[in-house]
Amino acid sequence: MGTTRLKYTKGVRSILEDSKGNIWFGSHNEGVCMLQNGRLHYFTTQNGLSDNQVRSIYEDKNGIIWFECGIGLSRYDGEKMTVYNEKKYDSKNGWKLTDSDLWFKGDETAGYNKLEGGPGVYQYDGKNPCSCVAIRWAYHEKFHSKRWSGW
Repeated sequence: MGTTRLKYTKGVRSILEDSKGNIWFGSHNEGVCMLQNGRLHYFTTQNGLSDNQVRSIYEDKNGIIWFECGIGLSRYDGEKMTVYNEKKYDSKNGWKLTDSDLWFKGDETAGYNKLEGGPGVYQYDGKNPCSCVAIRWAYHEKFHSKRWSGW
């Protein structure tokens, strides 16, 4: 059941208004909250979020809500939360940007970066979902001047 007052005590890190008019609040370490029709609904690791630190929130063209978390990547399709597992990445293959790409950069101390030996950039392609530990920023080519996230 939703509540009417935001209960975060450690602060809000990210905010998104989605295409349905819902407002999403990502917290420092208390999960994510959706304001829908005047009610607040909370999502944490207890109900499917990859980590309770939500650094940024993004909506794709299909209305899927993506959460860049302290550990990993999660998505919400309107009914359930999904966490994507790490994918092996070969940096020798290079990178090619298209209008529909969604890229994430991971922390140099964890995740795929161990395979590269340093910081790296990762692409979500829809067929081989990935999750990077400690994602630092996300990038979408179509909105390149508006969709950077991180710190």
